[in-house]
Amino acid sequence: MKTKLLTLTILLVIGSTVTLQAQKLKKFKSTIVKKIGPKEINIPYTDMTSYLEYVDGNNEDEVVEGLKNYYVYIWIPVAANEIGVRMKSPVGKTKIKNAITSALYQKNAASKDVLDQFISLQRSDIKNPENMNEDSIKNANWTEMHPNAMDGDLTDDDDTTEEARFVSKTDDPFNVLSRGLYRISFQTYNHDGVKGTFLGQIGFPVKIPGIVISRSIEDLKAITLSK
Repeated sequence: MKTKLLTLTILLVIGSTVTLQAQKLKKFKSTIVKKIGPKEINIPYTDMTSYLEYVDGNNEDEVVEGLKNYYVYIWIPVAANEIGVRMKSPVGKTKIKNAITSALYQKNAASKDVLDQFISLQRSDIKNPENMNEDSIKNANWTEMHPNAMDGDLTDDDDTTEEARFVSKTDDPFNVLSRGLYRISFQTYNHDGVKGTFLGQIGFPVKIPGIVISRSIEDLKAITLSK
């Protein structure tokens, strides 16, 4: 009997360890390489903003080419060298510090439904915060930027996580991270009944003074002009 109890205890401990590991989100690495001794490592993004959201099939910002889009707006006051974006669904028991959480997510945090995930970064032709409002957002020219081709070592091998890194290319006017208004689009398929939780994260290699990130263009403008 003691042998059986000991075996059961070991199995429970191992099972708990696997569960905890499955709930731990890996560090989100940038493309910037730092040499530590004989090794070269990619440094993680140090300035991160996290969002916890629930998709209920009716709360998307826009449907474009069959994809439901959930926008997060970014004001970049000076040139940036890189932006990292990732999306995970479902959130499950993943622990995230200081995440911005929607009321819908709070009500549905236990959902186990999985969303199909896509990410895009779009740059507008709006270069001054005074010009940001709902009408200018609708009428702005939005250019989709191309993610950087990534080494497999940098990409999370978890099928529930989508990652993208956008590196500024000064010799490419379509892919330079200059001053202006940007938006991240967290996307899912426009299927009937689509629902589920997702974690969205936006990271920069270093903190850039004056960067503002918000789901609301009104809040983005107010915070930007107050700085």
